Amino acid sequence: MDVSISLDNPQTTFINGETIFGNVIINCPHNVTVSKITASLIGESVLTLTDKSGLFMDWTQQEKHRFVQESQVIAPYRYVTEDSRQTPMKLAFGYHSFWFALQVPETPECSCPRKSPVSHRDDKESTTSHASKVLPSSMENLAKGVEVKYRIDIAVNTVRNMFKFTTKQSMAVNIWPIDSQAPSVITMPPTAFPCVRATQASIMGPPPAPSYLPSDSSNAQRSVSIPTTAERAQILISASFLPECTLTRNRTIAMRLTIQKLNPYPSDILLQSFQMLLVGYTDICVGTTESTQMSSHTIQSLSNLNMAIFPAFEEVGMIHVVDSGLWEGKTLPGFMVPSFESCGLERRYELEVSMGFQCRGEEGKAGRVLLVQLRTPVRISSGIHPDRRLYDKSEISIGDEVSSKLGGGALQEYHGTADGFGYRDRGDREMRMSEHSHSSMPVLPPTYDEAVMMSPGEKWER
Repeated sequence: MDVSISLDNPQTTFINGETIFGNVIINCPHNVTVSKITASLIGESVLTLTDKSGLFMDWTQQEKHRFVQESQVIAPYRYVTEDSRQTPMKLAFGYHSFWFALQVPETPECSCPRKSPVSHRDDKESTTSHASKVLPSSMENLAKGVEVKYRIDIAVNTVRNMFKFTTKQSMAVNIWPIDSQAPSVITMPPTAFPCVRATQASIMGPPPAPSYLPSDSSNAQRSVSIPTTAERAQILISASFLPECTLTRNRTIAMRLTIQKLNPYPSDILLQSFQMLLVGYTDICVGTTESTQMSSHTIQSLSNLNMAIFPAFEEVGMIHVVDSGLWEGKTLPGFMVPSFESCGLERRYELEVSMGFQCRGEEGKAGRVLLVQLRTPVRISSGIHPDRRLYDKSEISIGDEVSSKLGGGALQEYHGTADGFGYRDRGDREMRMSEHSHSSMPVLPPTYDEAVMMSPGEKWER
């Protein structure tokens, strides 16, 4: 007997609150007696660190945290009377399909023991932080010793000659936290960005002409150069972002950059270079060992700009808005997972904006280029909103889809689930499930004999 899993949207990155629909396909080479079919959604992280504080040897520590475990009994059906006996199903030769629906929870629930060090650390953080935790993002090969994986486990229990057997199958799925930004925030104009980070810089101007004094009263042609200190231009660089300094994956950097003149200065101020860098940190804690891994990605890098910021005659207090074309069209890389914090693991980011300023005076004299860095923590959101639609009523039915994958072979489709729902149209699943929540008792699913006797296009009625 072979067991396989077929998802309605296998390439989709799911979010918390969504329902994962799919089918369990059982290939029976002969008659099989099935006593139970269970589908489970599992989310867990595996953290591995090497403690090098020992004198003679290194000590490798590993922790596994399970924060999602949702189960659904596909068969036997739940809506049966208490007096009726739940007899095992007998599946004949061929393919048999059972569909399931597993909902991704809204928040994680870690399985750490209450007296473990991780549990005490989380309790302390929860009292000091008001931010609600989100589901960890699926993460693999992004940081050494860190894996965050979600999977769907299928267990099929069979009975043969008085012995019980269990056949298991698993399929990995990607899950990211939902983007909680409101539409009004996403469409907010740059002038209204509330999160502001600023830094002040002092730019050295071009060297002044040296002053000369006679070194000897008897020889006026001989002179000594007296060094003088060049004046400095004072500026304030401010960067404005969306609330919580949020940046969205696969979208243009939402930022407003301004420069303010703080003191009178006789030379022009130019912007010579511009660079934007995203730095990612993975904080890992296993037992008493802690580690931070860092990675960086260059979003934009420009040089030799010669962009005029303030002319010499500009008044003090004037604000110059930096042209957003310097970073327009540049998006966050797709492999950057959203920010999250969970048991023993945190993924966080910082955005670094580096600008090279230069003062230029008369006759083309210029001072040294001063590199100014503005660095701020940012939150990366998934960009996946709850209003997206994964299922369309115009799609083909489940049975037709699975049959085509199996080469058009015979397929028996079972519509009963743990909630007693069974629909051929995937687009109607969520709608009918919501309708059922207001009813008292669903119609009982068909028996095996009734399901086998139905033709593919026939509807069952009781």
